[in-house]
Amino acid sequence: MIHIVLPDDGQRLLVFYLAMEEYVPRILGQLPGPKGSHEAFFTWQVPPTVIFGRNQVMEAEINLEYCHIAGKRAYSFTAGRAEADVYMPTWGT
Repeated sequence: MIHIVLPDDGQRLLVFYLAMEEYVPRILGQLPGPKGSHEAFFTWQVPPTVIFGRNQVMEAEINLEYCHIAGKRAYSFTAGRAEADVYMPTWGT
């Protein structure tokens, strides 16, 4: 197993790790050896975050007012693609 260590201990936004989860297997697939023979491990450190899938109704799944008050970010993620739309409520600002 390959342990991937990032250059610092800082927090990163969720979208960085979602992209990394897609990028790492692609790179591992280019390494010599039988296909699927390489495994990787890395850890996430993100600020408090809410993530929801594309088929979820954001307003029904997330208390957006609480997210705004608590300063939490909400991300919509489409599985299989390293893209995420950030939703940061801005009421009253």
